[in-house]
Amino acid sequence: MRPERPDRAAREGRRDRPSTLLELRERTPEQWRSEAQARAIDLLSRREHSPQELRNKLQSKGFPEDAVIDVMEALQRDGLLSSERFVEARLRQGLRQGHGPRRIRQRLREAGVDPAQLQHALEAHDDDVDWLAQAREACDKRFGTEAPAAAREWARRARFLQGRGFDEAVIRKLLGRCPRP
Repeated sequence: MRPERPDRAAREGRRDRPSTLLELRERTPEQWRSEAQARAIDLLSRREHSPQELRNKLQSKGFPEDAVIDVMEALQRDGLLSSERFVEARLRQGLRQGHGPRRIRQRLREAGVDPAQLQHALEAHDDDVDWLAQAREACDKRFGTEAPAAAREWARRARFLQGRGFDEAVIRKLLGRCPRP
């Protein structure tokens, strides 16, 4: 019979999770805070997070509320957690992916961004972004450059652009008049 092999964490001499309930109780608030901060920095090293996203992720990992609040305040004070940077990054990502203003706004709202901050960021980018060109690029990538020949094809493209988050005015301007059947 072969001896049982320890898991990877045990082989490396570390333990990700406490193995007993007693170990959970023995942690001091400073240990919780230290572990929560390490986890938060690990998450932030991969991509920007909104404060709400980061709070939810830390709480889902079982960190106490007071440790999470302390870590969030420290990260914001040190400039490692910034909702402005998060909004800018998510806005650029939405533009790269060919999304319209409605979809970008919705994704930021879901991430817990303050509505006033969200409106300010979108208004700041309205001069830089040509939503019609953005919609044209997304539509051409999906359907090609040929104009829709039938009403059914026009509706299909309009639904696609609506799903991407473009306004009706932009869609009508891009697709023109609906062809007669």
